[in-house]
Amino acid sequence: MAVAIIMTTGIDTNISTTQHHGTIAIGLGLREGACTADLAALWQQAQPLWCRNTPRTPLLIAVLERKREHPALLTFLREHLPFARCMAISDATLQGILTPTQSATSLQRFGCGSVCEALAWAAISSLQGIPPRGQWLLLRQISSNRLATLAMVQSPDLRISS
Repeated sequence: MAVAIIMTTGIDTNISTTQHHGTIAIGLGLREGACTADLAALWQQAQPLWCRNTPRTPLLIAVLERKREHPALLTFLREHLPFARCMAISDATLQGILTPTQSATSLQRFGCGSVCEALAWAAISSLQGIPPRGQWLLLRQISSNRLATLAMVQSPDLRISS
């Protein structure tokens, strides 16, 4: 099964939206050495927060454009989240996004405190407009080997559909 990655530089008209049901955006950050197990372990922490939504809230996965073909990411999405919509976001989009957690490395390299949190917020923002409305469900989680990160935000006003 192929995984579709949607490219965005703002509002992506390929994602249809309707109001009232909400959407959860997950930002995934990963280094070159990350493996599928790193992402799966992070998803295991996040999954109960998604499952407690009734009916299950649609998922939007956001990754950096340059990581969209990462083998671990593609395998993870195919094996664990084949139903999720995916969005690739440029490094430049992350500049200046305020995040709840702060990493000196992320601030220096990307201009934001947390790549995964900025990705999740940018995904909601690109579909909702600025300023987006959202509630953090899970702040930056870091894999045990520090090669992958995950954050989750819920937008009550936005619903994506396949």
